[in-house]
Amino acid sequence: MVFLLEFLNGYFDREFYLQVLTGIIVVPAGLGVAVLYTSLFDEKATDRVLWHLFWAGVIHSLIMLVAFSSEAVSSFLYNYIPLTEKGQGFVEMRIRSPGLTSGGGDILSGLHAVLVVVGFYMVLRSWRCLTMVQKIMACSGFYLLVASMALAARTGYVVTVLLIPVLFVVLKWCTQERFSFPYLLKGFTVFLFLGVFTFLSF
Repeated sequence: MVFLLEFLNGYFDREFYLQVLTGIIVVPAGLGVAVLYTSLFDEKATDRVLWHLFWAGVIHSLIMLVAFSSEAVSSFLYNYIPLTEKGQGFVEMRIRSPGLTSGGGDILSGLHAVLVVVGFYMVLRSWRCLTMVQKIMACSGFYLLVASMALAARTGYVVTVLLIPVLFVVLKWCTQERFSFPYLLKGFTVFLFLGVFTFLSF
């Protein structure tokens, strides 16, 4: 009813209703993905989802960096991706990179921060089983994700700083897997070094 009244009175907020529609679509889509992964990977479904989310974030980070660095790629990309007013401003002033989103900004940066923590968790769990190539790829993925947060908004760094201690507590005292304190300390130290290095390089 409110939608109809706003439309008739000329107050139709296209961006707001697009976000609402997207939110409505995401829920059944997420359930569908969960069912698909469960049927394909059974007990390993959760691990596969987390890894795939991490690598999806890495790919998106690479797209953000390329679009920010190349005006030709940016022009091509945003001929097909509708931008909000905020996103358009970021692209025109070349101060931020929305990637494949319409606006980017704080939400995108926060999302990438969550994916950094997810990836770090999976690497800690799987480190001894990873090949050297996989370890290098994972570290490169972290670099791209942390770098992309600088191109979206600084909010992601705050989210990462808040979530990392929580992850440490969860891994040490709240999971069935038993990680030794030296192992966690070494992993978190390397992660901190990589994060600071990436932050300073941007």
